[in-house]
Amino acid sequence: MKYKQHGKSYTRLYRIWTNMKKRCYNPNVKCYKHYGGKGIKVCHRWRYDFEAFEKWALTHGYADNLTIDRIDINKGYQPTNCQWITRSENSKKDCVFNYKNVAPEEVEYRKALRRYGHMKKMYDEAVEYLIEEGKDPSTLRKPVPPKRA
Repeated sequence: MKYKQHGKSYTRLYRIWTNMKKRCYNPNVKCYKHYGGKGIKVCHRWRYDFEAFEKWALTHGYADNLTIDRIDINKGYQPTNCQWITRSENSKKDCVFNYKNVAPEEVEYRKALRRYGHMKKMYDEAVEYLIEEGKDPSTLRKPVPPKRA
């Protein structure tokens, strides 16, 4: 496959694009196990065409202070599953959503919390509250489903 020359290989957006692909396709990259190792892929068009990725990014809110985020962590990098968020917003979502060996109702609960944000802060406050009350914070792993009216 012949690649186009675009003169943008030293830009931040180009680095984001190459790092996204490395996470998904290079088993020698440290975080591959969290991406490619779990079946996360980059859509065909983005994988082979930086300019297609760049066009999407520039028309969907890219700014130098933002990072790419997959809305559904179980799906790959594609236009319908990506957004631009701050590093702070992204760090609130990291490492909290490991769904392996988790009951389906717990997965749905965690996905809802992820979508509506501030999981880390809420979790920390809840743990602190339970400890102050002399209760076991591991009860947070067993959410109570909302009551239906």
